[in-house]
Amino acid sequence: MAYRHDYPVLVCSKPVADDTYITMATRGSLAQADEMWGVVHPLLEVLVQLLQEWPGVLYSLHVTCAHCIKAGLDNPHQYDLRDRTADDGRDVRCPMVMHTASTSADLVYRPSRFSGMYPHGIFSSS
Repeated sequence: MAYRHDYPVLVCSKPVADDTYITMATRGSLAQADEMWGVVHPLLEVLVQLLQEWPGVLYSLHVTCAHCIKAGLDNPHQYDLRDRTADDGRDVRCPMVMHTASTSADLVYRPSRFSGMYPHGIFSSS
């Protein structure tokens, strides 16, 4: 665990079958969502730059459902990492529990100030 701008940041990797999962996480209140994105996003940029150094490596970027994490699900739902748009509602419904639980869209989608940095959910280097 490290701290960046007074926010705790956890970065870890976990090998699973033929894949390796790299996780970045921070904690704060919903009112701090924009600041938390500001803490994690520069680290994400560096990670993506490093991944692009390996020709042919495939990777995807996701935001794991906070509801699923809290519920301790073994296979939590993952939203594709993307920018927040005007079409997004205030909340995002979790499909793992028949859309009965919701998470704030501010925690799931990046603020528009990061717009266009990674336009797609799945990337491959060439």
